[in-house]
Amino acid sequence: MSDKARCLLGMIFGISMGMAYGLISQYINVLTMPDIPIYQPAPGRLGSTVLLVIFGGLMGLAVAWPMDAIPGVILGAFFATLAQIILSVKMQASIPGNVVGFTYIVILTFLPRVVIALPITGLIRWILDLWEREIAQVTFSVRKLGLSYLALIFVSSLAGLLSLYPSQGRLALLKTNQLIQSGLQSASSDQLPQALEPVDGFSQSAHGAYTLQLTNNPDELPIQRPFASYQAEEYAVFVRFENGYRLGCVFVPPHPEPYCGIY
Repeated sequence: MSDKARCLLGMIFGISMGMAYGLISQYINVLTMPDIPIYQPAPGRLGSTVLLVIFGGLMGLAVAWPMDAIPGVILGAFFATLAQIILSVKMQASIPGNVVGFTYIVILTFLPRVVIALPITGLIRWILDLWEREIAQVTFSVRKLGLSYLALIFVSSLAGLLSLYPSQGRLALLKTNQLIQSGLQSASSDQLPQALEPVDGFSQSAHGAYTLQLTNNPDELPIQRPFASYQAEEYAVFVRFENGYRLGCVFVPPHPEPYCGIY
């Protein structure tokens, strides 16, 4: 196999992996919670999927470009990490007061992220070499080529499934959506659900369409709340109305009701 053919095959592998990962990671929460208006920053789910396909192709090209396997695996891991960071920054930038802290974390964890990506890029290079050996034979195995390609798609799909919100996070989104719907149906501020009573201006300003964004760092919301149970996971949900009105709710186990306020 020529260098050009190897690079082209690497790009095809990377594009396929990027598409499998992108479609699942961007749409899995929407499909599992179709009635929840989940927030999605620009460029949207389809745009993010396209970006993942592009970065996947670049990753596959980087893996295949060097003649030696090890430099290609390392270079591909850098591209994979860069794609992950860009998408994470895009999402975290929509959370108030979170950019500086997140940027600091990204700097500290960049190299560990590259190391974590090495098994993926190593798998791509291994399958590239397998295809190169098989195609060089007159009686190559189509079954072996097909199974190895499906293995890449399977691994990418499993990685995409990790984007599914945990059960407690999904419950927080569901409860928040029910809370907002109940508040919107209230005739006056006196009839608001208890959790919305301390939220300034809800009856006057909460109108129209809205979206919900989940985070597992409730400290991002300036809301006073009691201490959670030991080792309990806390979640917060940002609520954005299309008219600019915003509020958030923090879920503190074992308390059944969230603590809400504007931000």
